[in-house]
Amino acid sequence: MSLRTVVCLLLLLLAHLAADWFIAERHPDFFLHDDGNEYLAGVRSFMENGTFMAGEERYYEAPRTRDIPEAFRPPLLAFLTGLLAKILRNPPAAAAVFTALSATLLAWTVFLAGKRLGGTCTGLISAAIVTFHPLFLTFSLRFSSECFFLLMLAVFILAWTWTESRRKYIIMGAAAALACGVRPTALLLLPAFGVLQLIRCACGRFLADNAPNIKKALADYAVYVAAFLLLLSPLCIRNHINYGSWNPSGCLGGFNLFVGNNRDNALAYRASGGTEFLEHQNDGWNRAIKFAKAMEEIRSMGAGEFCRMSAAKAWHFIRPWPLHGAHPRTVFWLITLSELLLFAGGAAGIVLLKKKRTLLLFLLMILCVGWSAHTFVHLQMRHRVPFLDLPLVLLAGVTFGRMIETGWNRLKTPRTSAR
Repeated sequence: MSLRTVVCLLLLLLAHLAADWFIAERHPDFFLHDDGNEYLAGVRSFMENGTFMAGEERYYEAPRTRDIPEAFRPPLLAFLTGLLAKILRNPPAAAAVFTALSATLLAWTVFLAGKRLGGTCTGLISAAIVTFHPLFLTFSLRFSSECFFLLMLAVFILAWTWTESRRKYIIMGAAAALACGVRPTALLLLPAFGVLQLIRCACGRFLADNAPNIKKALADYAVYVAAFLLLLSPLCIRNHINYGSWNPSGCLGGFNLFVGNNRDNALAYRASGGTEFLEHQNDGWNRAIKFAKAMEEIRSMGAGEFCRMSAAKAWHFIRPWPLHGAHPRTVFWLITLSELLLFAGGAAGIVLLKKKRTLLLFLLMILCVGWSAHTFVHLQMRHRVPFLDLPLVLLAGVTFGRMIETGWNRLKTPRTSAR
């Protein structure tokens, strides 16, 4: 790593630290907006007792008279932030530092991945997008699962761009497992990558790639699985000790299944505007708190209504713009225009990289993991960003990087000719 890169990363880290510290101190509701209070409870528990307790009773829990081990969210975020809290003795400050570190490392990882795809200019553009795009910038100012989850998926993508080696698949498996330790959706990366390997073997000629033979593909996948399960095993062991279950995903599965699949949610995705959309979703959320009858509700909805709702959620996952009325007008247009530009740049990037079909298939796999999971369960715009917007950042980086390089070369050409 060059001195210039180190200086740039340090400046970026300082900027993130200043912004996150300010937001944490002056605007704690914004800083802890996306379940940050619940993650912070785990940070305090680890700092004080070396445990991961849930803290105060949450609004979606059954009544309880005592504190319990965290059962609803994987504790990796609380553990890593808790290590900083043990040093700083201040959980909100530790959360700000951890968020700043995650955002800085995300920009660096995206730069390296972009550089592998299209050169230095592509890397710089990709890093700039992931730093200043309104959605990514918002996540860098909040203590939530998004920023670190994005970082782990970026490492997953970066490792894929490396030349073939066992280390490549070890890093990919480790990154996927760490992502799962933050958000259980990443569990699907375990079978999804196996399917990708089989497709590479079966369609090597179409992919215009040096496709592995079936023996090598299975051996590489075995390495990937071993790294994935090894890093995920402490979470499974913890849950088995506390709850008698090896399940690494926590206990919100049924709750999220109902929240994402009920009649109120079906009405929400047919709403004409953001205000009506949020009203119906809140009604479904409130009903989910009172009872959890997901499968009964799905059966009573009927196949037709369930399919229409699922199709609407699938569209909501990939639509470039939010619903009008769900945000103030300025915020709506800021998100809409930035997303339209990102989608346009990503589409052009697919065309520019059309010969790298294996890479495009890999990015499609990441999209399908998030798309299928959240279409089936529960969906908010922030859930789709790691699976859709992050790959688009790299594809758009290729597009805009090529444009800048082409323009620069044209500017230099006349001067060279005159000489």
